[in-house]
Amino acid sequence: MHYWNLLWDWNSIDSVRSVHSALEGWAIIFFALLVLFDVLAHLSEDEHKKRAKKFERIGLYCFGVAVLTELIAYPYSRRNDELSGTEIRELSAISKQARTDADAATLKAKSAEDEAKAAKIESGNAKGAASAAESLARSARKEAETFERDIASAKADASEAKALLTAVRQLAAEAESRAANAERKVADRHISPAQLDRIHKSLARWNGYDIRLSIVSVNGDGEMWTYGRELVITLGSIPGWSMILTAEGRNNGLSGLSVRIENTASDMERALANDIVAALHDAGVQASGPEPPAPYGARSGGGDSVVSGVFNPQGPKYDPKAAPNKNVAIEIGQKK
Repeated sequence: MHYWNLLWDWNSIDSVRSVHSALEGWAIIFFALLVLFDVLAHLSEDEHKKRAKKFERIGLYCFGVAVLTELIAYPYSRRNDELSGTEIRELSAISKQARTDADAATLKAKSAEDEAKAAKIESGNAKGAASAAESLARSARKEAETFERDIASAKADASEAKALLTAVRQLAAEAESRAANAERKVADRHISPAQLDRIHKSLARWNGYDIRLSIVSVNGDGEMWTYGRELVITLGSIPGWSMILTAEGRNNGLSGLSVRIENTASDMERALANDIVAALHDAGVQASGPEPPAPYGARSGGGDSVVSGVFNPQGPKYDPKAAPNKNVAIEIGQKK
C-alpha cells in the first residue's frame, strides 16, 4: 500500500493526526500572513492608499483561507478524538486483563507463602520444606511476570499472523485470476447449445427472410475453422438463411470476431448487421461491429466451404428484385 493511501486513511489515527496537524499548521501560517499584511496596510495607508488597500485585500484572502483550513480541520479533530477514545478503551481493557492475571498470580504466590508458614508452624525441623515453599513462591512470581510478557508477545504475533493471512489471501486471489485468464486464452471458442438457442430467439424476427451471409476465416487455423463451422450451423439453421464458410489469407491479420458492413449498405442490411451483433452479445459471444471492412492489403483465398440453410424463393418474404445482405459479412480472426 502506498504512503499516499495511508495518509488519507480515515480509520487510521496516525493518518488523521497527520492531516489535522498539517491543516492546523497552514491555518497558523495564513493567520500570521493576515497579521503581516494588516501591518503593511497600516504602514502604507498615509503614503500609498492603493497599496494599503491591496495589502488589506491580501490579508482578507489569507483570513479566508485560514478559516477554510480550520473548517476542514474540524472533522479531523473530531475523528482524532473518536479514534483516541477507541484506542484508550482498548488499551484500558488490555491493562485490566493484565492486572487481573497479575492479581491471580499474586494470590497463587500468597497461597504458597501461607502453606510455607503453616509448614514451619507444624514442624520446626521442616526448614528444608519451608525453603522449598519460598522457592516455589518466587517461581510463581516469575511465572506471573513471564505470563504478562507472553500476553504482549502473543498479541504482537496475532497481528503479524493477521497481516500475513491477508497477504496470502491476496496472492491466492491474484494467482486464481491469472489462472482463469490463462485458461480462457488457451481454451478453444465454441457455440454452446444454450448460446445457439439464445441467438435464434434474438434473431426470430428475421425468420423466413432470404438471408445469405459469408463467414470468412482470416489467416485461419483449426480452432478458427471449427468455430466458423459452428457459426454456420447456428445461423444457417434459421429458416430462410444460407451461409458459406471460406478461408482467406491476408498480410494484416484479424483478432476476434467482427461483423463487417459496407458503406453502401441499405437500411435493411444495417438493421440486420446490428441485430446480429446484438444477438451475439446477448448470447455471451465476443464480437465487434458493425464496422466497415478493414484495409485488406495482399489477399489469397483457399479452403473448403460449407453451405447451410434452405433457400426458398417461393417464401412469402422473398423479394427477387432485392440483393439481400450482400454488404454484410462475418470475419473470424485469432483468439484475443
